[in-house]
Amino acid sequence: MKKYLTIFIVVFQAITIPLNAQLWSAVGIGTIGPVYALGVYDGALYAGGTIISAGGTTVNNVAKWNGTTWSSPDAGVDGNVTCMTGYNGNLVVAGTFMTSSGINTINVAQWNDTNWTAVGTGMNQDVEAMEVFSGELYVAGTWVLSGTTISPHIGRWNGTGNITLMPGIDPNSQLRALATFNNELYVGGDFDFIDGISAFGIARWNGSTWSACGSGFSGAIFSLCVYNGDLYVGGEFDSIGGIAANSIAKWNGSGWSALSGGVTGLIGATGLGHVDAMTVYNGLLYVGGSFDTSGVIAAKNIAGWDGSSWSAPGSGITGEVLSLAVYNGDLYAGGVFTSAGGVSVANVARWNLPVSVNSIDAVAPKLYPNPSTGNLNIETAFREGVYELRDVTGKILKKNVFLFPKFELDLTRFKSGIYFLTFFSEGNQVHSKIVKD
Repeated sequence: MKKYLTIFIVVFQAITIPLNAQLWSAVGIGTIGPVYALGVYDGALYAGGTIISAGGTTVNNVAKWNGTTWSSPDAGVDGNVTCMTGYNGNLVVAGTFMTSSGINTINVAQWNDTNWTAVGTGMNQDVEAMEVFSGELYVAGTWVLSGTTISPHIGRWNGTGNITLMPGIDPNSQLRALATFNNELYVGGDFDFIDGISAFGIARWNGSTWSACGSGFSGAIFSLCVYNGDLYVGGEFDSIGGIAANSIAKWNGSGWSALSGGVTGLIGATGLGHVDAMTVYNGLLYVGGSFDTSGVIAAKNIAGWDGSSWSAPGSGITGEVLSLAVYNGDLYAGGVFTSAGGVSVANVARWNLPVSVNSIDAVAPKLYPNPSTGNLNIETAFREGVYELRDVTGKILKKNVFLFPKFELDLTRFKSGIYFLTFFSEGNQVHSKIVKD
């Protein structure tokens, strides 16, 4: 009994280290300046914003991360970058700038991993969102002029010539988000009509005509994302389509529904949260912005949604999350913040679920069958210790002591998906990935 108690105390001391802090990590030494956009192109992660340095390297508002170091894509652009996407084999960046590496590229430019080139004659005001739809690049924002043609806020480009402007919205309004859903292009923002059609805050384009999405809402949309066959809408609002919804809702093509309390915070006197970015990672929809609660759980500015309930990735991020992207199997968050999960970071952070050995003295366990439909056989190099089973959000589902190097773990009651086992013994930690069929 004494031997068991001694070992348990050693293991307990090891697991009192905040594990969520280990799941968040810095991306080099981060950036000087906020990160408004993240995108993946040609095997690298790109960050855009108002950035003067990344990883200690001088950059001009665009930076490239190859997984280990930051670099500058040539001389970058001379102003703020708000969005980016891939099109025709190039990375297209847009925002509020005049030149890219000295070339006239007014507010929108393309990068081929070697050189910057213009997108037609550009736009005369800032671009907030881009999306590829039916083989063309759609751009939207607050601008009203392409070349010599005037039209408010939205246009499309087929890869040659100038951007073709489309019937748009009230010039005093704004488009902020674009996404493709059910073979239609959806636009979100702050407006009351589009091309003369009443459409409050959100509308859809089928390639020839605009139409509304239910009765819309009063507020602003900042982000759109498709997840599990539905279109998710994030922004700052308290109702949509006549139903109560706190800054996030989903559209199934014909009707709106809320997400278990949505997100809330302390924005002005409203108490609303603010959703700026969304992406899908490891089977969850991750949302980022400015909020402190998702559903009924504490979630600081970033949260995960599995289709029915909310979860928090560790202790969250201390500052506003403005962009999200998945790169090399990890979730990256960009914005204006100084720590993530208790780890010191600078405007960009990485959420990576542990799948490797953290100690050089530890030996990876044998797990079989993996994938498993029920009982998982485990053979460790440790005689005894403690194990934890976590889901993809880092939530602990099961924790127990093991007293023998070989034992079984019953996974029957857990739903299909990816899980992570952590073993603790004699100061060592070993992490392994498992799949439940």
